[in-house]
Amino acid sequence: MGSNPSASANNFRVLAVSSVARIRWQMLGAHLAAAHRIRRAVSKAGSHEPSLPHGAEAVLDPKSFRGTDAVGSAAEAEAVEGLRDAAVRVDRARGKLRKDAPNEALETWWAMMHGQWSMLDWLDSDQRRYVLAVPDQPNLGDPLGLTGREP
Repeated sequence: MGSNPSASANNFRVLAVSSVARIRWQMLGAHLAAAHRIRRAVSKAGSHEPSLPHGAEAVLDPKSFRGTDAVGSAAEAEAVEGLRDAAVRVDRARGKLRKDAPNEALETWWAMMHGQWSMLDWLDSDQRRYVLAVPDQPNLGDPLGLTGREP
C-alpha cells in the first residue's frame, strides 16, 4: 500500500462464493439478526414487571425439557409440545452435533429461525439453569416500502 490510500480502494477483485457458502452466510446473518432482536426485546422487557423473566412466554427445565411456566400463546397445549421439541433440538445442536455434523447443526438453527420464539439459556438467582422461550418475530414490514394508503 503506497502513500495514496484511494489507489487501493479502487483495486478490488470479485470473489465467487459457492452455493453452500452462501447458504451458510445467510444462516449466520439470520442468527445474528435474531440475536439483535432478542437483545433489544430483553432490554425492553426489563423496563416493566413481566410475569416471566425477560419477557419470556415460557420457562422450561433443561434436564427434562418440560415447561415449568407459560403465558399467552405459549400456554396452549400445541405450543408447549413445540417449545419442548425446539428446546431439545437447540440443546442437540449446541452439543456433539456441532462438532460431529456442523451442517446439520446449522440446519437446526436455520429451521428455528422461522419459529415464533427463540430459546435462551437463563440462570435464576440460585444459578439454576432454565431455558426461556422469548417471542422473536421479525418485523419485516412491506418489502416495497409502501404505506397502508398506497396500492
